[in-house]
Amino acid sequence: MNRGTGVRRKFGSLLCCVTVFVLFGCSGQDDPRSGPTDEATGRVIEDGMPAADVCDASLSPSAQESLVALAGDDVFTDRIDTRPPADLDEFVQRVMGPEAFSERFCQIYTATHWDNPLLAIEFLWFDEAPTPDASAPSDQRPYAAGEVAYYGDGGGVIAFPCSARGAATEEYLSAALSLSALVVAPDEDQLMDILNSVSRAVADGLGCLAESGLPEGAPERVAG
Repeated sequence: MNRGTGVRRKFGSLLCCVTVFVLFGCSGQDDPRSGPTDEATGRVIEDGMPAADVCDASLSPSAQESLVALAGDDVFTDRIDTRPPADLDEFVQRVMGPEAFSERFCQIYTATHWDNPLLAIEFLWFDEAPTPDASAPSDQRPYAAGEVAYYGDGGGVIAFPCSARGAATEEYLSAALSLSALVVAPDEDQLMDILNSVSRAVADGLGCLAESGLPEGAPERVAG
């Protein structure tokens, strides 16, 4: 079976591919957390960092502002427990592997919710660009980024062409963002700004930024 068969052309199914990163609230989540250990979970917490440093400094200035506005916080971490922090160079080497299909890049926690990640970003390879399916939810909103970009069903996806692996046929790398249920009525433009910025950093590391079609600034919503 080809990689991604049954999901590669359905945006709704594509988001289902990252259900392991769909994030839900939990008890005690409203208690501020600080210090090296979260008392509720026992997790070891690294020192907080500004938005400019999360996900290996892959956020543009506008995406940094979007993250702060979305979180209502300006202290973050992507270093929880023994999980190493996001490393763009290491991730690029990992996602370049011939057997790579679905690879997580980073999760972001806020200073007030150390025990529950705010969002997670994963990258998936596909043989064809995912396209919205007629049976998909009608609340998916398209954006002008890459080959296809949508927000809906609690997350966002940007799929862009990337020939970095030298495949015989065109390949697409899809960036998928899953959002915590803690965020009520999120600003979708801010989320897509964050996802596009991280996608550009990964595409640049892979050497396929020029062909990706990812805009330099925040992607614009497509009317329709």
